[in-house]
Amino acid sequence: MPLDPQFEAYVLQAPLAEMPLEESRQLLREASASMPKAPVARVEDRVITGPAGELPARIYYPENAKGAPLLIFIHGGGWTFGDLETHDHVCRSLSEAVGAVVAGFEYRLAPEHKYPAAADDSQAAVEWLLDNCEALGCDPRRVIISGDSAGGNLAALVAQRLHGREGTAIAFQILFYPATDFSRERDSFRRHADAPGLTTADVAWAMGNYLRDEADAVDPQAAPHLCSDLSGLPPAFVLTAEIDPLCDDGEDYAHRLLEAGVPVMARRYLGAPHGFLSASAELPAVREAFGDIARAVRWALG
Repeated sequence: MPLDPQFEAYVLQAPLAEMPLEESRQLLREASASMPKAPVARVEDRVITGPAGELPARIYYPENAKGAPLLIFIHGGGWTFGDLETHDHVCRSLSEAVGAVVAGFEYRLAPEHKYPAAADDSQAAVEWLLDNCEALGCDPRRVIISGDSAGGNLAALVAQRLHGREGTAIAFQILFYPATDFSRERDSFRRHADAPGLTTADVAWAMGNYLRDEADAVDPQAAPHLCSDLSGLPPAFVLTAEIDPLCDDGEDYAHRLLEAGVPVMARRYLGAPHGFLSASAELPAVREAFGDIARAVRWALG
């Protein structure tokens, strides 16, 4: 089906890949600042020690936060854009919808810092949050890892890297329209090559920013879809957007998880563009998706 009209204003953006990098990064911050923000009880900024320096982090507390799930959110932006401000409204909406303490953090961005910087920073931040889950007042049995687009790539990678970890572990993963490998060979890359909001050329540009060379593109430590054994990973909810070059990336990964015996919920949002959860939470389709996320958390964690 065609683009849902409710998203037309959201996808009418300047072509970020054609703008100076800092200008495009600032444009995304400004776009987020203009979005309605769901209320949360408290917001706390922190600093996490990463492998190459400090990683700014932000914790969002709902009402009745004691004993709540901890939902770790890794922001997207093609490994090139994004920070605490660009996804502030998304984290607030997640906290409100799920009733979870939501933790977001920054990681080193490309092209200044290529793979594996973002993956290693994300792993370090997630391990710190797992180690400090109870100190944050959260239930260590109900830890969720999530991320959108490139953040979905990083969330899936970290879930794989930390599989079998002793102590507090990841119990559920939520992947929003994730990039699961770098081949760009699935049919959705042809079907939606000129999709509004994200084109196949945009994806190629972002991947080129992130990867050092062709070897990185086929490294299972960079591309979660290439992991040879997905058995035993946490249950997953995989959300995909119909009008998105990355649609098949997420759906194929969901099928691989199912084949490995991992419990999976998956939904394709018809008429939705890539990144639609970053649109206004007042849009009916976005509200519906956050409701689905809340139901998925109850399905997985009770």
